[in-house]
Amino acid sequence: MLTPTIQALRNMGWEVFILLGIKKDDPRYKTFEDIIESYEGIELYREGLYFDVGFYVWGEGERWLPYGDMIKEWKVTKETNNPILHFLNGKHEVELNFTIAEHLGYKEKIPDTYFPTNDFNFVEKAGWTNIAIHVGSRPEPSWKRKRWDIKNWNKLCEVLKFRFRLLKDKKIRFHLLCGMWDEEDSRAIWSTSTPSCNYTLWKGLKITEIAHILSKCDVMVSTDSGPMHIANAVGTPVVQLFGCTLPSKNRGWNDNGGVVIRDKKLKCSPCLYTNKFAECIENICMKSIQPEEVYSHVEKILERELSIY
Repeated sequence: MLTPTIQALRNMGWEVFILLGIKKDDPRYKTFEDIIESYEGIELYREGLYFDVGFYVWGEGERWLPYGDMIKEWKVTKETNNPILHFLNGKHEVELNFTIAEHLGYKEKIPDTYFPTNDFNFVEKAGWTNIAIHVGSRPEPSWKRKRWDIKNWNKLCEVLKFRFRLLKDKKIRFHLLCGMWDEEDSRAIWSTSTPSCNYTLWKGLKITEIAHILSKCDVMVSTDSGPMHIANAVGTPVVQLFGCTLPSKNRGWNDNGGVVIRDKKLKCSPCLYTNKFAECIENICMKSIQPEEVYSHVEKILERELSIY
């Protein structure tokens, strides 16, 4: 969600370097490194460089560099100095990041998010509809609250599979994207009710290869996650399932036909950045999302995109 800011800075003539605030033994480090190396116009911070200005996007923590202070001036915008208040006022994470470009004088409209793709052996078949699914989130117990029940995923896929059986000239293939934290949940979708369905479980891919797969899909169904934002950035409509997290902050930024689903009747949802988030153990916000509602939105997107109904 930093890519619009990077694009704006490049348009202004700035060179952009990213300092990763996580250690190299962190499981996420390689993914972030792959993104930086793949995105044209940005580089990973390295020793021996000097910089005119530095920003901490979230404005938190000690301002440091691993090889000493080589930045002429540190800046923190009023928004990044208090990001929680920014989000609770209904602002998006892209807008928070973009205060950096605005602080440096950028006046134009915020660009769309963007993500590079890496072409590889992905076979497209005529007459097939490709649906991407991502069930996961980070492994911390609090973030697992963003997941949807496996039974609901099963039911959704069964309904979709049955609907396509009625279309003689159309076939459906599911593409499950999983990382080290959600492979078990991904496999569980197919363990009982959908073993005969056409699907591919994608794991161990580079982030740009995941982006390529998502760019070839007709629609994606996902909880609030990184792959959801990648799909949105490459132009794939996403049915986004939200519970505890803020749609105003975390929804897909680009307007490409996606939709956010959450239970608007619950007074406690969304609860991120409030005391209710720490207290919640029932996850009722995600449990209240019904497969039938999700299917209805998937069908509308496919009807619009493919004209098959």
